[in-house]
Amino acid sequence: MPTKLDSTAIMRINERRQMMVLGELADEHEAIPAEFGGGVMAFKEGVHWLTGAIGCGIDAPLASEGAKRVVEYVTKRGGRPRIDLTDESGKDAYKVVADAGLMLEHAERVLSRDLALPVKMPVVEGLTLERLDPSSNEQLQRHARHTMNGFTEPGRVATDGEIEAAIRSQQHPRSRGFFAYVDSELAGTCGMEVVTIEPSPDHGPMKIASLWGAVVGEGFRRRGIQQALIAHRLLQGQAEGCSAAVIECQPGIPTERNSGRLGFTLAYTRLAFKAPLRS
Repeated sequence: MPTKLDSTAIMRINERRQMMVLGELADEHEAIPAEFGGGVMAFKEGVHWLTGAIGCGIDAPLASEGAKRVVEYVTKRGGRPRIDLTDESGKDAYKVVADAGLMLEHAERVLSRDLALPVKMPVVEGLTLERLDPSSNEQLQRHARHTMNGFTEPGRVATDGEIEAAIRSQQHPRSRGFFAYVDSELAGTCGMEVVTIEPSPDHGPMKIASLWGAVVGEGFRRRGIQQALIAHRLLQGQAEGCSAAVIECQPGIPTERNSGRLGFTLAYTRLAFKAPLRS
């Protein structure tokens, strides 16, 4: 069976991984029947990244009934309906979500890197990296608050629900979390997931490292710390026998540039379709 790292295989693996994440971390989830396009829909109050549907149309065409079910499922729970597709989904799927009242809100680039290639660890003066102990409530709280506050809008503090979701993700057995310290002061946090998934029946299983949630404190930026966090996780992935790594980011942000310097290239693009904001 083939094991080549092509973009479609990476897409199938990563979207299936995200389906697993939704089902395991959200408060509620439900599988969408294969005849309606498949995928998973989920809901966690106040946490947008655990609310919506993903994986629709990967194995079967997305049907109008599938999109309708997602909209009804999320709306009934007081959330904002969302369906994530990819640039490989095709115009028929895009029309289905448009007919369901969803509009393209943002795109997210998914980059990948072959872990058979060597990884060079950047040298950052005074930097030490430490593994998160998921059995320590104090470490989980510190990691979650630093990470989630780094992803909130300026002037807003992460909610208890967002902190809880971040802790759930770090307690998961596939997750590995890390702290970055500069001269004993917390400078950054990040996470990763190691997972083995079969992208399709005719493709052998692949073990990949998904890199996510990197936040460098404002006073420690432009020192190469983010590159060090990426490289450290790549080395961790190599040590655990992963064949590839993926990282997701908004177009044009520092994560994309730093990943490119460490050998990542574009694999595919995820497209988030959402219901219009209520006035």
